[in-house]
Amino acid sequence: MSAWVLQVFVWAYLTSMMAANWCIENSSKTNLTIGFMFPLFRKKRNGTQNTYERVHPSGFERCVGALLAVDHINNAVSSISTVPPKLSDCIRIHPCVVKNSENLPYVGMERALEYVMQSHNQQLLQECDGNTVDAVVGPSGSSVSSKVSAALGLFHVPSVSYAATASKLSNKVLFPYFLRTVPPDSHQALVIVDILKTFSWNRVGIFYDKNDIYSDGLYQSILSLFTDGGHKIETVAFECGGGKDATLHGRVKVSGVRIFVSLMPTMETTVDVIRALVPDFFGHPDYVWILSDAASSDGLIRAVRGDSGDTTRNVRGVLGVSPSEGLSSLHNVFVNELWRKTLSWENKTFQKLLDAVPPDAVDSLLTSFNSFEKVPNNKVPFAYDAVLVLAVAALKASTNASYLAGTFKLSEVMMDIIKRRNNGTNIEFSGGLSGKVSIDADGDNVGGSYDIVNYQEDQSGTFVSMVTVARWQLGKNQGFSRDAQGWHNNVTFYGGYI
Repeated sequence: MSAWVLQVFVWAYLTSMMAANWCIENSSKTNLTIGFMFPLFRKKRNGTQNTYERVHPSGFERCVGALLAVDHINNAVSSISTVPPKLSDCIRIHPCVVKNSENLPYVGMERALEYVMQSHNQQLLQECDGNTVDAVVGPSGSSVSSKVSAALGLFHVPSVSYAATASKLSNKVLFPYFLRTVPPDSHQALVIVDILKTFSWNRVGIFYDKNDIYSDGLYQSILSLFTDGGHKIETVAFECGGGKDATLHGRVKVSGVRIFVSLMPTMETTVDVIRALVPDFFGHPDYVWILSDAASSDGLIRAVRGDSGDTTRNVRGVLGVSPSEGLSSLHNVFVNELWRKTLSWENKTFQKLLDAVPPDAVDSLLTSFNSFEKVPNNKVPFAYDAVLVLAVAALKASTNASYLAGTFKLSEVMMDIIKRRNNGTNIEFSGGLSGKVSIDADGDNVGGSYDIVNYQEDQSGTFVSMVTVARWQLGKNQGFSRDAQGWHNNVTFYGGYI
């Protein structure tokens, strides 16, 4: 038997062994040390007292989603996803104490450097139980992720974001160690443009922040689609800075635009824009809004109507774009059986989150906070799947000759496998909490899809719900395909006025 034939035979044998369990029988477990970075809280001084407030409405929830995946892999739990049990025999994850990015780029960079400087600081090393970090899950937004990935990349440490969507992050020259489980904004731009084309809207006003990597990147992606392929859509740009702008109402009135697209980077800045235009241009029968994924959530309804639930502030005529969550029934199991139950904070894995919170803030930020009893934020499944991506990559790297020989670190081999250019994706699995996950050579999840949601009121106008009216399955640079034609017939405006 020739050496080549023997090599093929061995490869086929190993592949068949891994198909069932993803592990080679009797092989030792590969140790994977993961750091976690989430926007959690910010400390404020109130006289002689320290007070703490959440800096992101779902930062803690997303973190718990990621830590839950660690717990499932280490304990072979199979009630949510089919992936962890296949990994538990060959991967052991060592979680580090969670780092709080505070949703600020410079803070995120400081926390990233703490991870990579562990070998020079015994106290920092103990945050990972004596292990040096192999990879980091997080951070959240694109602005913070760009800084964190640049810092970690210098030390060959990959980061997987569950919420950073800026197209710029796909550039492997600038961000060679960046991955994400959410689809990139180049996909979201396709969906937004298709909405405009579906309704034959040919003049649109776009609100964006040119100083934000997410907002400006999405704006530029949409403009490129307007000028490429003969799309005849006129654009009126409203550059809004941080969102609050005393001149905005007058500029919108003069423009004569009736169709608006908000690409503002956060829910807060989106609401700032809306409040500057209520009731003349938002919730008015003559105008329609399309919101990017930064603000497409039920939180918009509460933000617009205020704590009093002011029903005179209409939200009809509003569409939203959001990465699909829970494409499979696995997500429903997660919601019904686990998320709505009280989390066990005594669990050793979740202790890594508790260790990141000051003792005098645990009650106010966590144990008395009722959001854990609600349906999880739509980025929680992507945080869960970020851990799975790293575990699958580590499994593949663990059999690589360069890693076994000690020539390269585990993290370096993991990224080398992911970034290989071939005809398919290098990390792919079904059964993720967000659905199918396919990470391509640019670190993008091209297996994801987008939902178009419509804010619909009941006949009394007192109750508003987000209704999914269409779903887009996207392939990178391949456009989109709808799951149903005629989806726009399900959209509620004002009696078909628009």
